[in-house]
Parts: sequence; structure tokens; C-alpha cells
Amino acid sequence: HFSLPAFTQALDALVTANLLRAGLFSSRTFGVCDAEVLSDLGLVIRPDAVFEKGSLDDLDLLIVCGGYRTELKADEQLVQLLRAAGQTGMTLAGLWNGAWFLGSAGLLDGHRCALHPEHRPALAEICRDAQVTSEAFVIDRDRLTASSPAGAFHMALEWIGSLHGKALVEGIEDILSFEE
Repeated sequence: HFSLPAFTQALDALVTANLLRAGLFSSRTFGVCDAEVLSDLGLVIRPDAVFEKGSLDDLDLLIVCGGYRTELKADEQLVQLLRAAGQTGMTLAGLWNGAWFLGSAGLLDGHRCALHPEHRPALAEICRDAQVTSEAFVIDRDRLTASSPAGAFHMALEWIGSLHGKALVEGIEDILSFEE
């Protein structure tokens, strides 16, 4: 029950960056098992691969996307994989309540973070060394978190801008957020 709007907002920013500057980003989707994943809107995503230790090779960014009905339950295998990702130095992100999963793996200690209001108390309980905010998104060093689809979009834009500059972000905004 991951948030399809949050997922697509972040992904659309990356894909649009590639329209403006070919080859900047590539993406892969992962599931915790070899099965389709149902979004909050009832649409099915077929992940490219099962999330396992070898999945971490060559990743610069790993995004965990939760949703309003995503159960706050991280099995030990997921926790270990997230910890292994944290040890590589890659950037880790959480969308909607995805930050809860990062926090359950101890990856938000000493970081500010954003997540959906419904799940803030649960994260504060398991991750006492994180500063849980009410912001739409937070970028704190190598941790990116967003509490909503709009937050996911702006989080992705800010991250892209930190890597490739303001002109690219303005181009993405011209294409995707002209109404704002």
C-alpha cells in the first residue's frame, strides 16, 4: 500500500531531469519478495528485482516508499539490508512513512526527518535520537525524507539541484510544476 503519488512525484523529477540532460539518472524498483506490489490506489507495480544485498551495488540513492496503509513492520532481513545500505555511504530517502523504516534500522539517529503526521509518534518512539519535524520534506546530509507527494517532488528537486545545479531544477519545474 505504498503511496503511488509520492513514488511517482520523486521518480518523475528524476526522469524529467534525464529528458533535459540525457543519462543523468537510472532507476530500478525493488520489492522485499518476488511478487507484485500493490499501491495505495490499487495499481500494481512489478519490481525489477528482489531487494537483497547485491541490490546495493552501484546505487547512489535508495528510496523507501511507504504509504498511509503501509504496515509499520520491518522484518530483520529488511532492517539488515537497510543497515548495509547505510554503511555504503549512499544517500537514503524515505517517502510518506518510509522514514519509519530507516529509523527502525537506526539510520536516522542524529538526523532531522519528515514523515506523514499519522506516523510521527511511531517514529519518535522507536528513534529517539532523530528530530521528527512537521515539514513537507527534509534534507539532512545524506538523508532525504518527505511527508507527502508534494514534499517528495520538492525533496527530489532539491537533491537534483545539489548534484547538477539550479538551471536543471528550473528546467524540471518548467515542465512539471508550471501551475505552481
